[in-house]
Amino acid sequence: MTKTQARTAVRTLQGPAVLRPKETKALLAVPDRRTRQGKRDLALISLMVLGCLRATEARRLTVDNIEWGEPTRIMIRSLKSGRHRTVTLPRQAQRALKAWIDASRPTLYVFPGKYGDALSLRETQRIVKGALGRIGRGELRAHSLRHTGLSTIVRKTGSIYVAMRVAGHSSPTVTARSYAAWDTQDADRAAKAIDEVIG
Repeated sequence: MTKTQARTAVRTLQGPAVLRPKETKALLAVPDRRTRQGKRDLALISLMVLGCLRATEARRLTVDNIEWGEPTRIMIRSLKSGRHRTVTLPRQAQRALKAWIDASRPTLYVFPGKYGDALSLRETQRIVKGALGRIGRGELRAHSLRHTGLSTIVRKTGSIYVAMRVAGHSSPTVTARSYAAWDTQDADRAAKAIDEVIG
């Protein structure tokens, strides 16, 4: 291997592609909340970006899995692992979900499809991709919304473990593989400690 090949083989540590905070706010402003469809789209997008749900988890959410209160929580069963987890919804996601439930009065699936079953994955992805396109981030995938929420948790809490619990990952190693690039608080504290000693 030449030196040039070795240099190009080096990869920088970075997390998955995510929305910046301003872009997240812009995304949540895309659905027209005055319409039934807009209420649905906002609730769906809010669960994915603020609640850190996978597209499949959001679209298959049932009415019985919502625990209304202050705060509102939802119970999720992972299709990948079969494990259950509880997600506490941020207030904005809680309001969007309630507005959609009040408007639609679903009996089983929160986001029903044409024939009473859950909204299809293809339709879920179409809704998200359409909204991402409206804010100029059409290159992102629906799963980028979950990445956005989880990276925000890591940035603000400095804890891979908290993000792991919210994500429903099997171990912190799985979470760290994607989000270690944002786990910077320990590094910041270490630099500050050295600055305080060395001056």
